[in-house]
Formats: sequence, structure tokens, C-alpha cells
Amino acid sequence: MADLTSVLLAAQSENQAVRVAAEQQLKQAEQQNLPQYLVALAQELGSDHPVLSRRLAGLNIKNLFTGKDEGVVAEQQARWVALDVAIKGQVKTIIMQVLSSPVADARHSAAQIINCIAQIELPRKEWPELMPTLCQNATTTNEFLRQSSLEAIGYICEEIDDELLAASSNQILTAVVSAATPDQANMDIKRIAVQALLNSLSFAKGAFEREVERTYLMRVLLEATRAPDNKVKEYAFQCLVKVASLYYSKLDAYIQGIFNMTILAIKNETEQAVVLQAIEFWSTLAEVETQLAAQAEEEGKTGANSPCKNYVLGALQYLIEALWTTLLKQEEDEDEDTWNISCGGGTCLALISLCVRDAIVPIIMPVISQNIQNSEWRAREAATLAFGSVLEGPARASLHTFIVAALPILMKHMADPNDMVKDTTAWALGRIFQHHKEEVGENLHNVIATLFTALDTSSSLVSANICWAVHIIAESYDSGDSATSPMSPVFQYCVQGLIKASQRKDADDDKLRCSAYAAINTLVHCCAKDCITYVSALVPVCVQKIQTTLAAPPKDSDEKREFAETQALLTVADALMFLYLQILGSTNSSVNEEALMAVGSLCNAVEGDFVKYLGHFMPRLLVGLRNSAEYEACCVAIGVVGDLCRALANHMTPYAAEIVKILLDHLLNPEVDRSIKPPIFSTFGDLAMSIAGDFLPFLPSVIQMLQQASVAKLEDSEDDDQIDYLNQLRESICEGYTGILQGLRACNRANDVISAVEPMLSLVSVVLDDPNKTESLTRCVVGLLGDLAHSLGPNVKRWLATAAVIKVLDDVRAADYSETTQNIATWAKELITQLM
Repeated sequence: MADLTSVLLAAQSENQAVRVAAEQQLKQAEQQNLPQYLVALAQELGSDHPVLSRRLAGLNIKNLFTGKDEGVVAEQQARWVALDVAIKGQVKTIIMQVLSSPVADARHSAAQIINCIAQIELPRKEWPELMPTLCQNATTTNEFLRQSSLEAIGYICEEIDDELLAASSNQILTAVVSAATPDQANMDIKRIAVQALLNSLSFAKGAFEREVERTYLMRVLLEATRAPDNKVKEYAFQCLVKVASLYYSKLDAYIQGIFNMTILAIKNETEQAVVLQAIEFWSTLAEVETQLAAQAEEEGKTGANSPCKNYVLGALQYLIEALWTTLLKQEEDEDEDTWNISCGGGTCLALISLCVRDAIVPIIMPVISQNIQNSEWRAREAATLAFGSVLEGPARASLHTFIVAALPILMKHMADPNDMVKDTTAWALGRIFQHHKEEVGENLHNVIATLFTALDTSSSLVSANICWAVHIIAESYDSGDSATSPMSPVFQYCVQGLIKASQRKDADDDKLRCSAYAAINTLVHCCAKDCITYVSALVPVCVQKIQTTLAAPPKDSDEKREFAETQALLTVADALMFLYLQILGSTNSSVNEEALMAVGSLCNAVEGDFVKYLGHFMPRLLVGLRNSAEYEACCVAIGVVGDLCRALANHMTPYAAEIVKILLDHLLNPEVDRSIKPPIFSTFGDLAMSIAGDFLPFLPSVIQMLQQASVAKLEDSEDDDQIDYLNQLRESICEGYTGILQGLRACNRANDVISAVEPMLSLVSVVLDDPNKTESLTRCVVGLLGDLAHSLGPNVKRWLATAAVIKVLDDVRAADYSETTQNIATWAKELITQLM
């Protein structure tokens, strides 16, 4: 390429023909000789050519390492790995030199490119001199080099595995902390240094174990919260948030200083981002202490033995005073979803309430009482927000008097002239029903009438939140199979009001229509038997709306969202099933997911009568089962297979082979999201119970998969997500085995699984020895022992009829488990005892 500078500039031309021609030249250069192209771009970045061309050169280099998905990124990275070592060395040398460029855009691009290369080479144990060089640069007197090197360190620390930087951790911390000290006058350097420190805290465990280093680091951070630069202060408070999360046990010597700086910032800072991070420190600390207190209670540790130091409780009076000032800083013109100081303060208050429980009541309630009827709307809204925020945590007895006193005031607020007061009041009423509906008593119908009166006259935003409150109220009075409920007398009134709201001219705004439909669905789902007649009258209304939507395909993203929400509003009967089948022909995965869940609910409701839809529905369901890429919808489809099996028994036989093939393919595919796998194993059990002897052709393959999955182990014994997943996986495997045993017992073929008994017992043993097992998993393995005895009888005597097995069951019966678990253990023991 003769003149790279000109081509790069032409690629930004407003003239389409010039721009396209330049882009083609760049692409051709990349395809014909990637090494030469890379070196040329690096040289352009390091040249004294126009800033724009240098910026574009840096962008083009970054694009050679990145992509829209992991597959593309892997291909891009593989190309770099395959390059000649000399070429890679030449590119890296040039880019490292650009770090000292006086042109900010060039330095910034170089730091980003170094990070891209580091993500490839450091995991491969290549470029060992990189981190030492960057750390050395970070202490140089050349401020350009120092700034960009710190920037590169920050990028690398943010993205790369901590273990890969372990050898350089002390160097990195020394470099970034030395650039963030109080005597650092260059705020650009200090800002980048504190940001890099934020990204490197996760591997600072060693430094936090050593008091001198820890104290120095914390002093630097506390000083940084007072810097004249708002970004430095924001990052410094973010560091303190991370310290609270990672190193709580080391906070004791510094908590007073942190308290002083955070309270000062919350009360006096004008920069929103800084205030939010100061609030976030206490939100995080409250979450940590709530978890530690629960852990201490579970382990019987109290007082000085508890890992929880009760910092939040100690600061409570001052925290409430500071947070009250944040609640008064409402933003009238911002979107509801915008995170601002008032939102942050309310969330922090709620987390503190969960943490300190009853202790918050005597401090916050006088403030609320003094302001909830204030003539200034900001005070009324803030008091209402505070009231709703502290409803979870304190005991019912502590809040009883205040809830009873607040209800008439809140109902009056639903007619407040200020929309923010009405909006927050609807939320607060919903919170009362979420956590303390017993305190409402005979006021239920008055609250309902107040909400629907406001629904007719309020803005779309307030109305959407009123619908949410109705949804919560209906949910709180879920009647199950009861003949009637407190909501029955107002059921029809509520549904009519919600339908009316969904038909408003402004129903498209603020998700009002969606909120109204969600509330209707909850009312229907939770209603008592005396409301069924009216529920059936809803069908024509729903059908008409769905047919109208189907007749007008969505055009833009807003219409598509409404389309998905509307089609999800489906409940019962033939007309609705017809519409479900039309919806399942859509390419919209979220619509398909909602419709599949609705079909599952319908199947559970009509049970065997669903067979008349089966032939039409199964092709749609198989499409969902195959679509593992949309893994959430695929999981729903797998769950629906279970619903069908439980409802339709051997009517599932004609579809069993295809279902099993699809599910086995998913298990064999390493690219499938792991969340799909547990429900597959459970579904094998459902299918076996459904079709009994017709399951035998699939038995060898399914048993093999169950056995292979049974030996799964944790990669990281400290990772809660992995522990939860392994428990879920093992529980589903037990359910699969149990379903197979029960299904084959029904046709006298249970002995066909005798070869799998030892793997089953091995799984049982592993689970019972696992300290992380849940009660639910324990119940499953104990049930599996009982099913083995019940299904195989004397054939498993030599494995089960032992003192060790009986002791296991006695231990479960004696443990602090639920009555259900203990009953299953008793049942299993009785069956096994009969074999002895």
C-alpha cells in the first residue's frame, strides 16, 4: 500500500465511493499480507502524521484482535499466535515506544493494543518482560510514558486472570500506589493510577495481610477521596467499596477514617458519581455484614467470636442522618430507570434495614413521621421512600404501630398533586403487602379502591407502578386451591380496571400495557375457585387483543416488545391453544419462551385433555428443543416435555425417540450452555415414567450419560455458583434414575437397570459425604435408596441391607431436616429393613 496515511483518512470520507474504496484497500492489505499490514499500522501509529490517521491506525490494529463474539475473537487471536516471532516482536517494540508519545490519542491506543496482546500472550507464558517494563515505566519522570503505562496496567489487571499476574502483583501494586500518593500533582496520572489500583485490588491479598503495606495503601486511598479531581475521588471510593467486599476482616483500623470520608461526601459532595460511590460503600458493607451475621448464627458464633463486626450498626444514627439528605435530592425530569442519588440512598437504606433489623426503627421512624405529611413534596416523597425501604428486616411487632398509622396517610398520598409522591406511594403500598400484609387487615378493599381511583387519573408512569402494586397484592393473597380469598370480592373490579388501563391512549408509554397484563395474569393465577367463572369471561378479551396484534406485524423495536408482551397474555382453552400455536411459529425467542411456559401451564391445568393438541404442538416443541443457542427458551422447552409426560403418559411414546435423540445430542455438545443439562436428566426420568417399557430402547444410552455426569466434580471448591450448579446437576441425576426405576417397575422390567446400581450408590455416597449438599439433594439421594429397594427388592439386598446404609438413613432422620425429608428417610429405611 503506497500511502497508508491517505487510505486511512479516505476510509473516513463523507463520500461513500471514496470511503468504500479505501475500506476495500485496507481489507485487501490485511488479507494479502497480514504481517506487513500490522507493522505498517504500528509504524503509522508511532509516526508524526496527522492525529486522525494515527488514531485510525490504532483502531485498525485493535480490530485485528477483537470481534463481536468469542468465535471471531478466538480466530483473531489465533492469527496473532501464528505470526512469525520477529514480526510480533517488531510490532510490540513499536507499540511500547508509542507509550511515551506526546499525542494523547496515540498513547491511549498503544495502551489498549498492549492489553489486547497481553490477553493472548500472558496466558501462553509469553512476553514475560511486559509487566516489569510497564511497572518500571510507571515510576519514570516522563509523565506521558508514566500515564500510558499505568493505563495499560489498569486494562490488563481488569481483564486477565489474577493468577497470571501473581508473580508481578507486588510490582504492580507498588507502581500504581506510588502514582496515587498525596504528593502526586498530575491529576491525569493520579486518576489513571487510582483506576488501575481498583482493577488490581483483587490480587492484593498478600499486601492486605501485611499491616505496614495495608496501612500505606489505605492511607493513599483515603487521601485520594479528598483529591481536587472528581474522577479521582470517584475511583477512590470505588476502591473502598471493593476493599469492603474483599477484605472486610482487615477494616477495623480504618473504618473510622472511611466513615468520616464517606459521610462527608454523602452530605457535601456536589458530583453525583462521587456521592453514589460513597453510598455504595455502606450498601456493600451492609450486604457483607448481613451475610456474615447469617453465617455466624448458623455456626453458633456470637459476640467476639462472630466474624461480623457490626460497623453498620455502630454508625447507624449518622448514616440515617446522611442518607436522609440523599433522599431529598430527587430528579424530577429523569427517566424512572435512571440511577441517581435518591435511588442510591433508598437502596442503601433498604440494605441497612436488612442488616440491623429492629435497630433501625427507633431512628428512622421519627424522621418519617415528621416528614411524611410535610407541605414540601420532596420531604413527603423522601419519607414515603424511607418507609417503604425499611419494611424488610425489622420484625412485624416492631413495625405494627407504624404500618397501621401510615396506611391512611399513604392512601391519601395516592391523590397527591405531585407524581413522584404518588409513584413512590404505590411502590410503598406494594412493599407493605409483600412483607406485612397481615397488618392491612380490613383495609384491603379500601387500598384497592384507592389504587384504582388513582389508576384512572394518573400519568402512565404512576399507573404502571399502580399495576405493579396490584400485582404484588394479588400475589400476596395467592389462594392455591381455596374456595375463596380476600381478593375474591374485588377480583372482577380489579380485572376490569386493569383492562381499561391497558386500552388507554398512553398505554404504550412507561410499559403501562405490559404492567396491566402482568397484573391480570397474577390475579388469574392466584385467584380462588369462586373467581373461575369470571376468569372464563376473560378469554374473548384476550383472544381479541392477541388476534389484533397478530394481524399487524411489529415494525420497530418498541412494537416488537409490545408484540412479545401481548402474545404472552394467554391463559386457557381451545381458542388460546390455537393462538399459542401461531405464536410458536414466530422467530422471536422471547415470545416463544413465554408461549411455551403458557402451554406448560395449560397442560398442567387440563392434564389428559391436552392430548387433542399434541399432534399440532409437538413439531413446535421439537423446534424449541433443538434450539440450544437460545438456551433459556430451550430449558423451557425441556420443562414442557416434563409437563407433557406427567399429563399424557404413553401418548408420548410416538415422540420419545426424537426427544431422546435431541437431548442426548445436547449432552454430547460441549458448546451447549451448561444450564440446559440438569433439566435434561430430570426429563429422562419423566419420560421413563410416562412410557414405561417403551423407554427400554433408550435405556443403555441414557444410563451411560447419567453415569458420566455423576462423576462431575468442582473445579473451584470456593465458587458458590459451581457448588449450586453441582448440587442442581446431582439432584437432576437422582430424579432421572428415580423416574427410570419407577417407570420400569410399572412394566416389571426394573431389573434391566441392575448394572447401574453400583454407580447409583457411588453417587449417593459422594453426595452424603459432601459438606455442600443441600437438604433437597439429600432428600433425593435418600429417595433413590428407597426406590432401589422398592423396585429391585432382593436383587439389591447385598448392597442395601447393611448396617452402614441403615445408619445413613438414621442420621438423616435425626438431622435438622424438614418433616418431608425425614418421612422419606423413614420410608426408605422400612423398605430396606424388609430386605434384611
